[in-house]
Amino acid sequence: MTVQEFSLEKRLKELRSAKKLSQKEVGDFTGLARATVNSIESGKQRPSVEFLIKFGELTNLSIDFILDRNIQVANLQINSIFNNEKDIDTESVQELKIYIKNIEDENHSIKKRFDNLQKDYNTLLDKLKNMQKTLSNIIHK
Repeated sequence: MTVQEFSLEKRLKELRSAKKLSQKEVGDFTGLARATVNSIESGKQRPSVEFLIKFGELTNLSIDFILDRNIQVANLQINSIFNNEKDIDTESVQELKIYIKNIEDENHSIKKRFDNLQKDYNTLLDKLKNMQKTLSNIIHK
């Protein structure tokens, strides 16, 4: 069982795309050029704390969610265990595997709920846009 490596640039791009935002829109809101947002998403540049805060405000997502903190906390706890213990018995390894599996399952569940909420949000947004077009057509007749 392996713990997936976290990729902040990939996470930011996935969340931006899920929110149907362009790099330019993110740049405008965060005060950065579109090219800078592109550099962040491609891993050429690290995002600042200010960028992450603004990105969270724009997308209405918590920093913990953006940073995928469940996996990050698990990695820190696992590193702590292996750095502090010289000999780890089979039972401890098995407990650790169960712990990791539970975190992965919880993370998957959270991502699934987020995807469902995102779909609902996009459906409502599309309905609102259609209602706006309909109202505009009625007003201009």
